Amino acid sequence: MNENNLNILIENDEAPIYVTQEEYDIILNAKVVEDARNTYAQKKWAKLIKELSDYTCECCGSKENLVAHHLISFKYCIQLRLHLKNGICLCSKCHTEYHKKYNLKVCSPLTLLNFIKEFNEKRLK
Repeated sequence: MNENNLNILIENDEAPIYVTQEEYDIILNAKVVEDARNTYAQKKWAKLIKELSDYTCECCGSKENLVAHHLISFKYCIQLRLHLKNGICLCSKCHTEYHKKYNLKVCSPLTLLNFIKEFNEKRLK
């Protein structure tokens, strides 16, 4: 993101978007969001990801302590932050283990598929 962009949230609870300072100046009722993860739109996205997974961890099958995980990093891919195809439901244990193995810079759909495959192979032994 270049330094002339701001993370803004329109007051009518639309998704956070990145705009230039000029665009920000002409949008009515806009406010700067410090924490893009703590917006109404992000919370709604997380809820929908869990609903689409029938409130079940896509790795281990748990139905407890669920989180919505971004397949393509929230931090590095602004355009896909709220896209429903960019999320998967994981339990907090699987989510933590995945991020222990793969730091944010190597997180990808492929590393997640490998993680789930390895988990299932261990479980079948």
